[in-house]
Amino acid sequence: MDAESIKNFREKFTSQYMETIKKENFDSRDVTRLLDDDAYASAFLMWKKNNISDSAKLAADVFEWRKKNNVTDLSACDIDEEFYSKKSFFIRGKDRDGNRIIYFIGKRFSKGDEAEAKKLLMYLMERLQRNDPGSRVMFILDAGGCGMSNVDLGVIKLIVDSFMYYFPSLLGRTFVVDLPGVLTAIWNVVKVWFDEEIKNRTHHCSRKDLEKYVALEQLQTVLGGTDEWEPSTNVGSDIEAEFTKEEIETFTDAVENLEIKE
Repeated sequence: MDAESIKNFREKFTSQYMETIKKENFDSRDVTRLLDDDAYASAFLMWKKNNISDSAKLAADVFEWRKKNNVTDLSACDIDEEFYSKKSFFIRGKDRDGNRIIYFIGKRFSKGDEAEAKKLLMYLMERLQRNDPGSRVMFILDAGGCGMSNVDLGVIKLIVDSFMYYFPSLLGRTFVVDLPGVLTAIWNVVKVWFDEEIKNRTHHCSRKDLEKYVALEQLQTVLGGTDEWEPSTNVGSDIEAEFTKEEIETFTDAVENLEIKE
C-alpha cells in the first residue's frame, strides 16, 4: 500500500473519531499501532479496497470490539490448557502459497467449550497478525465425522466475523473438508453471514483434494498428511516453537544456497 493512501487513511480516522479516542472508547495501544505500523494500517485499506472512509469506519468498529474483549492483553496464560490439549484449534505449517494454517478439527470440539474456544481463536489470530504482519492464513475446517454435538454457531460466527472484520486481510482461503450431509442445513445458515469477499475465499473439498493446496509433509495426519506433530498443553510455547522453526528453516535454506567464492 502506498504511503499517501496510508497517510490519508490515518488523517481520516483521527479526524472522524477524535472524540471517541478522547473518551477512551478505544484501547490507546490499538490507536498507536494504527498510526505507527504501516503493515497494520495497510491491512484495513487492502480489505476495503483502498476506500479511505470505509477503512476508517472498519478500524473504529474493530477497536471497539478489541477493547470490549480485551484482545490486546489476551495472553497464553488466559487459555485453558485442558481445552487447548483437546487439539480442536491450533496453528501448524504452511500451504503451498506460503500461508500459515489454522486448523479446526470439528469432531474434537463440543458445544460446552464455546467460551474457551472464542478466547483461543482470538489469541491465535492476534498472534498471527502481530508475529507475521502482512501475511495471510489458510483456515481448514475439518468437518469429517462431525455431528450436531460438534457445532456451535457462536464459535462459527466469531470465526466468520474475525476474518470479515476483526482481523482484516488475514484470510487467504478457507477450506471446508468433508462436510457431512447432516450438517448441510447448518451450513446454509452460516453462508448467510458471508460477505462477497469471504464467499469467494471459501471452498469445499475432500481430504484427497486438500493435497492440491497443502503439501503432505505440511498437512496433519488427521487430514491425510504426514505431519505427525501434535499440540502440547501450552498454546504459547507451541506458537513460539512454530515461528522459531521457520526461522531455523529459513536460515538453513540461506546457508545451503550460499555460494562461497574463493
